[in-house]
Formats: sequence, structure tokens, C-alpha cells
Amino acid sequence: MRKLFLAVCALSLSLIACKKDTAPVKPVTTDNEKRVALNIRANDFLQQVEPLPGSRTVGIAGALRDSVLAAKVQHLYYILYDDAGNRLKFLHQDANVTENFGSFYDTAAPGYYKMVLLASQSPLDVNADSQLSASSFALPVTGSGEIENMPDIFYSKNNVWVPDDYGNDAMILNMTLDRIVGNLQVNILDMPQPGSGDTSVAIKITPEAFTFFLDPGTTYVGAADIFNAKLNRVNLNVFSAYVLNTVTPFTVTINYVDPTTGQPQTKVIHNVSCYKNRRTILSGYLYGGSAPENPGIKLFLLDAWDNNENKVEF
Repeated sequence: MRKLFLAVCALSLSLIACKKDTAPVKPVTTDNEKRVALNIRANDFLQQVEPLPGSRTVGIAGALRDSVLAAKVQHLYYILYDDAGNRLKFLHQDANVTENFGSFYDTAAPGYYKMVLLASQSPLDVNADSQLSASSFALPVTGSGEIENMPDIFYSKNNVWVPDDYGNDAMILNMTLDRIVGNLQVNILDMPQPGSGDTSVAIKITPEAFTFFLDPGTTYVGAADIFNAKLNRVNLNVFSAYVLNTVTPFTVTINYVDPTTGQPQTKVIHNVSCYKNRRTILSGYLYGGSAPENPGIKLFLLDAWDNNENKVEF
């Protein structure tokens, strides 16, 4: 049996454009006697993300839970469609229960296909509809309309061609998954030290997206969407969250307690934006402190891996 080997080379934490093959429409053959083995591997490519401390062996079945793959993502999804967008196969792997985490096995007849790969830190509610045009994934939302923990998410959609006259050598297709979320970080520069004041702070953004459409590969936030997402506390004065809404500005609401009066206070920052694979940083003072040369709140927009920086004061 002829074998097709698909190697997903690099789930890069930098924003790398993935070249999509374009080809004329060609119907998939219905000859059930002629099938090509597909081995879609996602266990070696993630080693390029960043090195791990120590001298672990990586890219070998049985050692995958010690690799960058399992360290960065816990869930992998593979969906194969024919050239007309009809779903043929949907597979999911969980790093906690899948022994050979990172390798998918499938077969396909010669023809043209569309392949979708997803990688995430936590489970996604993937709606692998019978048609690619209606397929999407969603994030869990609480009864109050809040997304509590947005995971880091990567995605790719590629055209794959299995030639009718392909030889016996392995066919290797190198793919790249792109990060589809941004990151928002809020730094409160005059946060009271423990024991010197109430440090309880709650930060949320509105609106946040909770659905991503696999074709054309984008999210959507409607005018009536009121879903919000909370930022998690990283340390005493830093809060952070991944953001799926990279298509429209949102509002950041900071609820805190006045250290003198004990009364609840609210700071609202409008028109904040996040972008795929980039970090937006809000830094400022809530409790009366200030820097003489830099008063107020500042917004920093960082490309997290290219060290480019834009500043907007407001």
C-alpha cells in the first residue's frame, strides 16, 4: 500500500504565514480499493517552539508528555474534508489519555482534500459539521455569559493533494499552525502591598468572542454580543488573559476597592484592541500614585516575538 506521510513541522509561537496550496477542482476518486495511508504527525514539530531545561529526549513515542508539545497544548484536533467541503474524518487527542499524543492516522483515496488542525491548552467544543462552511469551535461560557479561562489556541487549514500516480516513496507535507488569539496584560503600578490595603481586583473585557469559524478561519463579534472574559491574576499587580476577539475593539473594566474609604471603585478603558499573536499591555495607576513624567494609563502594543513596540497614551 502506498503511504502518505504528513509531518506538521512547526507549531510556531511566532506568527508564521502558512502557504496554502491552490489547485483546480478535481473530484475525489470513489475507487475504494485504492487508499493511501495518512500519517499526520504533530509530535516532532513542536520541538522548534522553545527548548526545555534538561536533556529530555523529544519526538519519540512514549516520551511525548515530556516534550514541548504536551507542555504547550493538551488537545489536538484533526478534521479532513473532501475538496467540496464534505467532512470525511474527525479525530481528537487528549495529552492526558492519548499514549501516542501527536500522531494521527488516516487513509484517503487519491484526490484533493482540505485539512484542518487545531491545538489548544484546554478542550474546545468543536462543531465538525458535515460541511466545512458550517464548522466551528466554541469556548465554554458560564450562565452569566463569562469566559473564565481562554486557552492558547493554534489553527491551520490547508489544501492537500493525493496524486493518482504517486509512487511508493513517502509524501511529506510540512504545515504550520498559527496562533489565533492575542494576549491582554494589565499592570497596576500602585497596587497596595499585602497588609497595607485591600488588593482585591476584578478585571474583565467586553465583548469577547467565543466562536471561531474554521472556514474562512476567523471569529465574529456581533452588535448584540455581550459575552465577557475575565483576566486572571498573574501576581500582585499583573493580570493577563488570552483574547479571541481580534476583530473589534473592546472595553476593559477594572473593579477595585478604594484603600481609604473601603468603597468599590470602577475604572473603564474603552477602545482597546488585541491582535493575533500580539500582546497588548495596559499599565497605569488606580490608587492615587503616579509617575511625574508618565502620569495616567498607557497602552503598549507588543509583537511578543519580534520586539516591536507601539505606545498609545490616553
